Amino acid sequence: MKAKMGVVVITRRDLIYQSKLSNKSNISKSRMIPKRGQVKVGIVLGLFHNVSSIFSSRCVHL
Repeated sequence: MKAKMGVVVITRRDLIYQSKLSNKSNISKSRMIPKRGQVKVGIVLGLFHNVSSIFSSRCVHL
């Protein structure tokens, strides 16, 4: 009985796809993903801080 040996062909596309998958898994492990609503709250707080600093600086100079 002779065993047939298969040929495995790895294309450039396969290598790129594999590297993208490994990068995504590394990124998701290394940084925290914000919970739902945290980004919006952060944006609103940042805008509020900017607006309040504009008005507080005007009051000081008057």
